[in-house]
Amino acid sequence: LFTGGAIGGQKEAADRQRQAAGSAFLATASDVAMDALTAYWSWAKAFHATGSFTSAVARLESHARDVKNQFDAKAATDNDKLAAEVLLDQTRLKLEESVRRISVARARLAFLTGREPAEGVVPDTGTNVAAEAVIPESSCLGRTEVARSVRLAREAELNAARALVEAARADYWPRVSLTAHYEEANPNNLFFPPEEKWNSDAFAGVTATWNLLDWGVTRGKVNESKARMRQAELRLRQADEQIELEGKEARANLQNAIGRLAVSGRLEKSARRNLEVARDLWGNGMIRHSELLDAYSRLTDAEYEAIAARADLLLARAGYDHSRGWLTERYMPDDIKAFFRTVIEARKKTAAEAAAK
Repeated sequence: LFTGGAIGGQKEAADRQRQAAGSAFLATASDVAMDALTAYWSWAKAFHATGSFTSAVARLESHARDVKNQFDAKAATDNDKLAAEVLLDQTRLKLEESVRRISVARARLAFLTGREPAEGVVPDTGTNVAAEAVIPESSCLGRTEVARSVRLAREAELNAARALVEAARADYWPRVSLTAHYEEANPNNLFFPPEEKWNSDAFAGVTATWNLLDWGVTRGKVNESKARMRQAELRLRQADEQIELEGKEARANLQNAIGRLAVSGRLEKSARRNLEVARDLWGNGMIRHSELLDAYSRLTDAEYEAIAARADLLLARAGYDHSRGWLTERYMPDDIKAFFRTVIEARKKTAAEAAAK
C-alpha cells in the first residue's frame, strides 16, 4: 500500500536507463556510420589516386627512357639519368602504397557495414561536390547539444540517478502492506475440532514495518546514490564540452576543406601547364634537369591533391553534420545509403519520442 516512493523511484530509474541505453545505441550507430563513410572516402581517394599515380608512372617511364637515350648519346649526364630513375621509383612506390590503401579501406568498410564492395565496383569520384557556406558557430553549437544522441543518453542517465536517490530515501519511511488469504481444505486445520468435510476460510490484514535503527545503512545508501548522481552530472557536463569541441573542430575542418577545393583545381591546371613549359625549356637546354623533375613531381602531387580535396570536402561535410547530431544522406554514395538510412530513421524516431516527452 505504501513504500515511501521506493517502487515509483525504481520504475522511473529503470525507464530512464532504458532511454539512456536507446540513445547510447543510436550514438554508437551514428559513430559507426561516420566511420563507415570515412572508410568509403578513404577507399575512393586511394582508388582514384591509383589511376593518377599510374598515369604519373607512365609519364616518368617515358621521360626516363628519353633521358637514357640522351645519356647513351652523350647528351645527358649520369646524374640526370639517375635522378629520373629515382623519381620514377618514388612514384612507383606511391602507386604501390595507394593499392595497399585500397585493400585496407575495403576491409575496414566490410568490417563496419557487414559487406565488402563487390569486385569491379568503382567508388564515387565526388565530382559533384560544391563548396557550401558554413553557418555561424553560435548557431551551430546551439542546436548541437539538443541533437546529439550521446547527450540524450547522459541526460537520461542523470535523471535515472536522481530517481534512484529518491528510491534510496524511501527506506526512511515505514512500509504498509495489505495481505489477504482464502483457503478451502478437507479437513481444514483452522477448524477445531477438525471435521472430515470441505470447509473454507478467509482472512485479511494490514502489516506495517519501520526500520527505526539501521546503524546508518539507509543514510549510507542515500549518500552513495547522491554521489552517483553527481558523477552523472559531471558526465553530462563532459559530454557538453566534448560536443562543443567536436563542433568547433568539424566546422574548422569544413572551412579548410572548402578552401582546399577552391585551390586544388587551379593548382592542377597550373602544374600541368608548368610541366609543358618545362619540357620545352629543357628540350632547348634552357633549364636544368632537376627543374624538369620538379615539374613532374608537382603535377603528380597536384593531381592527387585534387582527388583528395574532393573526397576530404565530402568527408568534412559529413563530419560537420555528425558533430551537430544530424548525419544525413547529403553527399552520400549510393553504395552505403541503405546502411545510413537505418541509423537515420532510428535517430528521427528517438528525436520524436524525446520531443513528445
